[in-house]
Amino acid sequence: FVVSLFVRRFNGDEGIIGEWAYWLANIGEARSMLYQSYFGDKALSLPIYHKFYTILLAGVIKVFGFTPFYLRLLSLLSFAGVLWLSNLYLKQNQITLFSLPVLVGIYLAQSLWFNFAFLARPELMMAFLVLAVFVLLKQFSTTRHWKWAFLAGLVSGLSFYTHLNGLAIIAAGGLFLLFRFQWQAVISYGISAFLVAS
Repeated sequence: FVVSLFVRRFNGDEGIIGEWAYWLANIGEARSMLYQSYFGDKALSLPIYHKFYTILLAGVIKVFGFTPFYLRLLSLLSFAGVLWLSNLYLKQNQITLFSLPVLVGIYLAQSLWFNFAFLARPELMMAFLVLAVFVLLKQFSTTRHWKWAFLAGLVSGLSFYTHLNGLAIIAAGGLFLLFRFQWQAVISYGISAFLVAS
């Protein structure tokens, strides 16, 4: 895995997302010259894109410059976050069968995890955010304190701001609380998710 970090091929979507971040870092607006052949002048001011992820990439560009290696580090950090949350969850539930090296091996044995762990796309960040929502809702199930539902709502709202598929995360968390008849938690979760997502 480590050796592959320096010899990876470029993915077409990396160019598109990287360009959004490049323009955002340089002119303060996400746009796409690559999309101009598809969408014409509408591509010069994109209303829908992976906003939170693109904002973070724009920050990476401002610090390190426009280099694919550094743009991919965001996914590598997200992968590290997934490993950390997985390990935390297993320890909290006293599941000792899997150590951290075993977890790394399990994840990297899957070709999509291996590939997306160092690819400038938002999927790994989404995996990190959905796992964070899961851990927070599990904490709510244990303590029954609404603050965990509120925090889960904030993270799920952030997932929607990262990628439109985050809407499924918001819905899943809301349904989880709804089926448990936790009305105060449903309201706090919904309000916090709405505040971040809108």
